[in-house]
Amino acid sequence: MDRVEVVQDASVQFQGAAAANSRELLENYNNTSSIRVGAEYRLNGGHALRAGFAAAASAAPDVTVTALLPEQDRSYGTVGGKIVLTRSLSLDAAYAHIFTPGRRGRIDERTQASQTAEQLNTGSYTLRANILSLSLKASL
Repeated sequence: MDRVEVVQDASVQFQGAAAANSRELLENYNNTSSIRVGAEYRLNGGHALRAGFAAAASAAPDVTVTALLPEQDRSYGTVGGKIVLTRSLSLDAAYAHIFTPGRRGRIDERTQASQTAEQLNTGSYTLRANILSLSLKASL
């Protein structure tokens, strides 16, 4: 079995039969930051309403965006709640929507550090997601 070893986020070195595929990946990721805020309002009987917001900046510079990782700035809006069914059983539900502006990216591998996003980025990537979560919680 071949192993993959990633060294310093830039060098992929295969061992065994795949060693010929070893190469330097030019990614140049940046640091990123995010913010997350949430609130819960508790109602009578243990029921609860919840809402939240999160936003994250992309770590991938324009020249690094690919179909494998079409990373882009994104924000999330969430709503949810808790319904107490019995003394030992409750239902938690949540809905999240992910908002993104879309982003241009490359479809070919970057082979030289001098290549720019304007030269490589021929793809366009978008992301839209709606996420629903239901959890049945039992306590003894």
